[in-house]
Amino acid sequence: MDSFFSILESFVQNSSSIALTIGKEQQNRISEKWVWYYGGDLIPKYAYTRTDTYENQSKNSADIHHSFGLTARPFIGIRFNIGPRLYLSTEFSCNFGYSRLNGFKKHSTPMPWHRI
Repeated sequence: MDSFFSILESFVQNSSSIALTIGKEQQNRISEKWVWYYGGDLIPKYAYTRTDTYENQSKNSADIHHSFGLTARPFIGIRFNIGPRLYLSTEFSCNFGYSRLNGFKKHSTPMPWHRI
């Protein structure tokens, strides 16, 4: 009869991030009702992620990652003024971004009686 055992692996992941947007926009009137505009946004960001891995309900390891990045988002759009405080607009934009991920992993040292 074959003997075997099973190992249950699971993980819990927690993430937090923050991104602030700063931008500049220029508007040009085409007519009384129509305006076109263009500009760009810069978005610096930071993210933190921690993943705890469990083996048979005992914490086995922890992965911790810090991510720093910057995104540039140019845009162009057109607006139709319905009234003095109401308008419809459409906008095209694209994102160009870069991130750097730094991380490390901590392993728990298994006890001798946990060895196979």
